[in-house]
Amino acid sequence: MLLIKQLPKAQIGRFLPVLIAFALSACFALFGFVTMKAPLVYTDPDEAMRLVQLRDFLAGQAWRDLVPHRLDPSFDTPMHWSRLVDLSMAFVYWPFTLIVSASTAEYIMAIVWPGVILGLSAWPLASIARRFGGSDSAVVAIILILAASCVWQYLPGRLDHHTFQMMAALLAIAATMARNNPKAAMGAGFATALALSVGIETLPYLVVLACFFARDFIAGQRLKSVRAYAAALGLGSIALFLLGTEPRFFFLTACDTLTINVLMGVVTGAAGLYALAWWEEAHPHNLYRRCLMLATLAVIAAAAGLAMEPRCMGGVMGTFDQAIRPLWLNDVVEVQSFFTTLRITPLKASVLYAFPLAGILAIGVGFRSSLKRDADQIMMGCFAMALLVAFVQSRGVYYAGVFAIPFVARQIVWVTRRIPSLEPLSTRFVWTALAVVSLTFFPLLLFNRGGAQTVKNDPATFETCCTKDKMQFLASMPPGLALAPIDLGPAILLNTPHAVVSAPYHRFDRGIVLGQTILYKMNLQEAEIAIRSRGIDYIVAGYGEIYPLEHLIKTERPDWLEERSPPGASLRIYAVKPMQREARHATD
Repeated sequence: MLLIKQLPKAQIGRFLPVLIAFALSACFALFGFVTMKAPLVYTDPDEAMRLVQLRDFLAGQAWRDLVPHRLDPSFDTPMHWSRLVDLSMAFVYWPFTLIVSASTAEYIMAIVWPGVILGLSAWPLASIARRFGGSDSAVVAIILILAASCVWQYLPGRLDHHTFQMMAALLAIAATMARNNPKAAMGAGFATALALSVGIETLPYLVVLACFFARDFIAGQRLKSVRAYAAALGLGSIALFLLGTEPRFFFLTACDTLTINVLMGVVTGAAGLYALAWWEEAHPHNLYRRCLMLATLAVIAAAAGLAMEPRCMGGVMGTFDQAIRPLWLNDVVEVQSFFTTLRITPLKASVLYAFPLAGILAIGVGFRSSLKRDADQIMMGCFAMALLVAFVQSRGVYYAGVFAIPFVARQIVWVTRRIPSLEPLSTRFVWTALAVVSLTFFPLLLFNRGGAQTVKNDPATFETCCTKDKMQFLASMPPGLALAPIDLGPAILLNTPHAVVSAPYHRFDRGIVLGQTILYKMNLQEAEIAIRSRGIDYIVAGYGEIYPLEHLIKTERPDWLEERSPPGASLRIYAVKPMQREARHATD
């Protein structure tokens, strides 16, 4: 405490928000250790699958080998997730292995890691908020994380790459606001490349930031910063692509992460912007020519990417079998539109979208003055884009909530400074921020328990079958290929040695189509042919729902299946019997 008092006030204002963020992280971790006992139950398939990928990496799977070898084993394709997220988890995990067992270290990592990312994200968020209302606004912004729609992503046990993406996006935004310094502009370029390498979800907001560098070029301003940004974006994207992609997949095209076609568009645009800024410095042009050159570059960059994979014009899922939409994707919670979410779960939708609405109101209060400030323009652009995404898909609401924080924080500081009855001054905005948090924090915890599950599945019943204890009998059976409900696939991979036909990931569209078709649409004769041709050893069902195939099994009792699960088990397991010799000759 004495050391803090001896620091200059400016330094205290700079570091206090980060200290508060890590204090919140410590509180979250303490809450997790008290309330969440090992082993943890991962009801969100994304959390289970992330842990599967991390375990494979820690067990020796190569850095650039992102193929989940037990997920649809005959379909050799990499996951679209970045190894950088695994590395950040491993950095938290490894030190604890020196003092506790591997399973305990994994439990500690799952509790601590989300808070670590929260603390690291606090620095760029505080830097952004400080431009809006000084150090007071920065402190309020950190407190308001508890009220934003993303707070549950940072809770203990939540292992999701969206928090890492959010951190990279906030770094890019903060650096863009400081782009008068070419070094900051270089940081913006690299943070943009980092966000793209983790996933494509942040692309809309990164495009907004790129537009501000493009505006600087059109205005003939900050040209050194424009060159620094373009160079860091291009070279950073190439480096991260080479670092994270296995050589045999260098020419794999997709639309969901930094693949060769996306890299081609990014590098073409970055190299062209660097060249135009350099040329403009040497030979200034008029406004009309600068606009024409930039528009031409945008067309060339887009064409360079789309020429390698034209299907990306259809969106992130453009390269995959569109049959997965009615079979699975249309039921995923986080891809539902605002109106669908409001219709299915009106109370949850109200809570999720409440804080972005507060951001709209905060912007409206000071809209005229905001238009004159560069930082406000950048943040409003990102916030507006996030609102547009959130309107189409509910996953955008988490970014909208975070991007609303600086605007709400500034208005809280402005209002509370005008309440003379609250003394001292430093407590005014803190208590007001905490009051706002209390209205939304607990509802957010109540209504957000996982983003990748489908609207058909209740996490409470899902828990009853996806724990390690419930899968112990399945794990004791000889390793084989299991056909299971799509959301159950990652839990089987996590808790058993078996492989699975499908899991809720669009890149594995072949397994999704096959698995869902067998479970929902085939009769027993068709199912037997498909199951044997695919080499499936087990059919696994659970968490309450009786699938059409299982209903047929229970009513017709086919002789090619044998129920293996013990009486009253949460998981119902059917083993596929070996084909009889006579039947085998008949099929030959």
